[in-house]
Amino acid sequence: MNPMRYGLIFILALAGLFVGTACFATTLPHKENAVKHKKTLLKIRVMAEYGSSGIWGFSEKGLGGWRHGMLEHRALKLPKELSDRFDAWIRIYEDQNPEGLLDTEAFNAEGMQLARLLKAFLGPNRHVEYQGEDKEGRLLQAIIIEGSSINSDSVIPAKAGIQRF
Repeated sequence: MNPMRYGLIFILALAGLFVGTACFATTLPHKENAVKHKKTLLKIRVMAEYGSSGIWGFSEKGLGGWRHGMLEHRALKLPKELSDRFDAWIRIYEDQNPEGLLDTEAFNAEGMQLARLLKAFLGPNRHVEYQGEDKEGRLLQAIIIEGSSINSDSVIPAKAGIQRF
């Protein structure tokens, strides 16, 4: 892997952590009667990428020129079990994808389950979506996770034109 790519990932991770922490500070973890944050709330995307947490924050309108970035598990105050599952999921991606050994069907199923668990943790008012890959490494259409139940199979495709960060 190119060392420049790791540097870029590190810089994006820092930016995501700083902005993500600032924007989530008053709303996480989920509370039933949380006061709506005055700033634009970030939407959440579960998506695999090398060296990432697997969780991305984004805003379609942008926040002062910033539109997306990786979010650290600790900034979201994820339970250890959920954080560990995300870490294991990303390790599978890093280990198997470059070798062409990734079972995309099983990998995407686990990614969807992680997105559902994240939605259940963050609450019903948080936008959470999952974006998987096909066997050729092309991004699939993002799928919005509906409801807050981890058993929910209620998903709808995200609007057309959503692209990778």
